Amino acid sequence: MIELEPAEHCKVAPLFSTILHSVALVHSVLEGKAGARVFVDRAERPQVVLLAHEAGFQYLAAAGIPDKDATSEIIATLFEQILLHADEQEMVLFVFGEGLRQALVVPLTERGAVTIARKVFCYDPVKHQPLPSWRDWAPHGLTVAVQQSSTSDGRFAVTLMRGEQQISLCQTVCVGRGMAEIDIHTIEEERGKGYARLTASTLIEECLRRNLTPCWSCWPERVASVKLAQRLGFMPQPDAPAFFWMPNM
Repeated sequence: MIELEPAEHCKVAPLFSTILHSVALVHSVLEGKAGARVFVDRAERPQVVLLAHEAGFQYLAAAGIPDKDATSEIIATLFEQILLHADEQEMVLFVFGEGLRQALVVPLTERGAVTIARKVFCYDPVKHQPLPSWRDWAPHGLTVAVQQSSTSDGRFAVTLMRGEQQISLCQTVCVGRGMAEIDIHTIEEERGKGYARLTASTLIEECLRRNLTPCWSCWPERVASVKLAQRLGFMPQPDAPAFFWMPNM
């Protein structure tokens, strides 16, 4: 496969036009707001695209189902170009299209990959129950602040601080196609006190103020994240299957 220069990444936009998850992550690359390695089957009017996002996920899309030779080339690009030269040799590959995904099952299984699934949520403003006057709700001694990224990628974050100590951080991992993928972390000893909800509610409010639709996804074992998503007005969508591989599995 051929690797595109960053200025050419927009060429593959039609192949990702109908995706139902990871929209912000994929389109942040196509809009030049995030880094990625992008491989295609041909330089002009590509029919197959393999995108390796700087966040660590890989995405495959195609106009149809590749033949055996094209599938072999996809596998070779994954293992010999992307994973071989990655800082962390771990594959989390999302394949858009069930037929395309099925075409990869046998060759990836032979390489030792397994199938996993990611929980995906869609924001529903009707279900969202914002905290009443969260600025007044913040416990004494804690401060909430919105921080803008120092680059032009459109990202921002909300921090909950106690003096110089960061208690909770909610941030937009990527922004693309009018959507913002959210990630949140609260230090372990401060969990269960409502701080994650406070921080995330503030970030959602900021997303809406900027005309961005917040997006939420997590792995199934993140039970607290799943519960928080639903409390914040995110509705469960069909899980997103992925192929997972790492050395010495």
